[in-house]
Amino acid sequence: MENIQQVDNNIENFRALDYLYQSRLLIRKNNAINRSAKSLFKAAALFVTAGITLEGARQAGFIQKLMESQSFLATAYIDYAGFAVFLTGIFLFVMALVIRSAQRLSSQFETLTQQLREKHLVSLKAVDLTPGNLARIRQAGAAATGDDTFVSLETLQWLAQKNPRAISAWAHSNSGQADDIACCYVVAPLTRSACQKMLNREIRKNKDLLPSDVSSSYKHAAGIYIIEVYGAGRLSRAAVLYLLRSDMIHEILRSRSIRYLFARPVNDFGLKQVSKLGFQPIGPHPHDMKVLDLYGR
Repeated sequence: MENIQQVDNNIENFRALDYLYQSRLLIRKNNAINRSAKSLFKAAALFVTAGITLEGARQAGFIQKLMESQSFLATAYIDYAGFAVFLTGIFLFVMALVIRSAQRLSSQFETLTQQLREKHLVSLKAVDLTPGNLARIRQAGAAATGDDTFVSLETLQWLAQKNPRAISAWAHSNSGQADDIACCYVVAPLTRSACQKMLNREIRKNKDLLPSDVSSSYKHAAGIYIIEVYGAGRLSRAAVLYLLRSDMIHEILRSRSIRYLFARPVNDFGLKQVSKLGFQPIGPHPHDMKVLDLYGR
């Protein structure tokens, strides 16, 4: 019970929430933009009001009476002060409108992207992990990342046998593309000792992973190793990242024992994705293994 309570407390960690609920980042961003726009609107209203007041006072003659003892240059500047303040207010108002418009366009773009992603997801169908389909997954991934880089067929076979939920793949449902693997991900729920081997750099590549390192279920796993993420195109990559994130959130919350997430990006796209999520390097090379400690400060 004490361990469960500790995990519950750790799940509240800001870093874990950043990973598990990325939508909060978007909410914070929108709130910050809204605050900036509101501040600009308030400042614009203040400057416009002040400008109109100064110009009214000048036309009524109050400014001239106050500036009778001042130099001609100072009086000339005061004559245009109200107009300058008014123009400053208009400029701030326009800036606020630009920020608000940019926010709306960004929201519309996000909505459109989500609609395209969902439409693409509907066009995909799950692939059964038969020996033939595992070979197709290996072939598609190796063609994209390299034969020496993508996880071996032997590893895929024993992973699928030990934990069928470690591999998820989707193919196009269109008849003309029915044999194409559109996207897939390969993950491994790790034992506690395997996580320690990862942190000690005893496991550096896919080929270093052994069947004894993989837990038969996520429920008792201490970590998750994201081995491969493959998408045939831009939409497929977006779709598989969405599916991977959703599935990993589900497993993490259901397990209550998963602390570490490991990934080894093999290209700049993968490196960018793990960097955004706060993964930290284990080794000195940019493409060495990365880790995200969900309980870490």
